[in-house]
This record gives sequence, structure tokens and C-alpha cells, in this order.
Amino acid sequence: MKKNYLIIIGIFLILLGSIMTLLTINNKKKSNLTTITIDINPSIELTINEKEIVTSIKALNSDAKSIISKNLKNKKLDVVFDSIVTNAIEQHYLDNDNTVLINVEGKISETVITTQLQNKFEQHDYRVEIIVPKITKEDKKIAKKYNITPAKAAYINEATKKNKNIKLESLIDKPINEISEIKETGFYCEGGYFLEGDRCLKQIEVKETSI
Repeated sequence: MKKNYLIIIGIFLILLGSIMTLLTINNKKKSNLTTITIDINPSIELTINEKEIVTSIKALNSDAKSIISKNLKNKKLDVVFDSIVTNAIEQHYLDNDNTVLINVEGKISETVITTQLQNKFEQHDYRVEIIVPKITKEDKKIAKKYNITPAKAAYINEATKKNKNIKLESLIDKPINEISEIKETGFYCEGGYFLEGDRCLKQIEVKETSI
């Protein structure tokens, strides 16, 4: 009886050791990953390993689905950035402004990542301002609540704090170029209106009449 008990204990310890080894390996793999989010109006999340191979790519909103594809997975970050930049320019997401938000969390530094992305825009003869917002716990809560990236949440939060008359909720679905303009000017127009100077004018649909 005692011998069987010892055998069971031995098997349990072996299984426990195997589980701990697998957890250690899994945690080590995770620690070697870097997560990148990019906001233009399309919002994209990339995960890369220490060799800068993209291990996952996600469209975080509907606009992003048109500028990424599944075949970008397992490609070098350089190749993926080139595809994202090309598609964003061709689909006119940067026609009205040149602001791009980026957030980097993980082993590879944000300087390395932002430099690569900036170089891609320059190779396409396109100048952008890449902003890396400082993200707080409050921003992360906002991001989770409204299903947006922490970088966009931080950018919106900064805009609303500078302009108390603007509600945070009203900017959630706005593209980055509009948020950038609102942040700089302090002016915001509700839906159905457009900004003209410092006034909000109502949009009126004009229909042609046949004679």
C-alpha cells in the first residue's frame, strides 16, 4: 500500500514538473514578443517576435480590414509596414492629415519601431507625424470601455482635457485626422455640421432639378 502511494506521489511530481516546464517555456516565448498598435483611422495590432517576424496581425476596426491581409502573418515587419503604408495611402486615409498614432509594448524599443514606420512613409514620398502618446491607467480603462487602442484613448483624452466643452464619447469614432484638428483648434461640430473657420455650419443636401 505504501509502495503504491509513493508511486502515485512520484507520478504527480513528474506531471507537476512537466507542467511547470511548459509554463516556463510559454512565458519565455511571451516575454520575447512585442505588441504594436497603429492608428491612422484604420486601427491595427501587430505582434512580432525578437526576429521582427509578425506572429499575428489584427484589424481593430472595420476600416483596417481593407488594408491588411492574413498572408502578412509570418512576414518580416519591414514587409508588413510597407503593405500597410501602401494601402493606407492608396485608399486615401491620409489625404486630409498626416498624423499617425503608435504604441509599442514589449522587448523591442518604440524608437526602433517608429523609425522603421517613418522610413516606410518616406520611401513613398509621404511625410507624416508619428505620435507616441503617453498612456495612463485612465487611458487603458477608456480603451477597454470603448474598444479602441490605448494610444487613441490617450490622444482623445488629451484633446478633451484641453477643451472642456468637448465630450470624450463624441470623439471615439472620429478618425485621427479629425481628432488632431479638434485638439489643435478646440472647435468641434456635432454630426450634420461642418467646421468653417470658427463656426459650425449645417450640411445641406442640394438636389438638382430637371427643367
